[in-house]
Amino acid sequence: MSESSTQNQSKYKCYLSYYYRRTSFRAISDTILIDMDGNIPPSRLMTSKSGKHGERQYIVTPGEYIVYDVQRSNSGNTYITLKIIGVDNECNILTAQEWKLHSGKQLITPLEKLPDNIQRILMKHGHNLPLFDYIYW
Repeated sequence: MSESSTQNQSKYKCYLSYYYRRTSFRAISDTILIDMDGNIPPSRLMTSKSGKHGERQYIVTPGEYIVYDVQRSNSGNTYITLKIIGVDNECNILTAQEWKLHSGKQLITPLEKLPDNIQRILMKHGHNLPLFDYIYW
């Protein structure tokens, strides 16, 4: 890739927003983005006055990202999905692959069943990923 091509690609910035929630009843909704080099892009968390609801916004450049999405209801039903997405120069998002890791009270796809590069990236950031112990312990 030429230097001018790299400079043009870095000019594009896309804003991706995801719903956020953490309640006193252990409910969680959160989404963590990780680039394919294993880095978490900067995000801004904007919450309501109570701090329990809001939006997590990422500023990203075009490329491929891992989307780690968790939802846990007040009753403890947990849903964890993992996606590989592509973001183009117009900030369109295309899902390349998707895995259900956890659904309800059941582990669907353990970490060991994911591609090796994805496993390594998730293990590197396990301490930053909410409910990671649901898919790896």
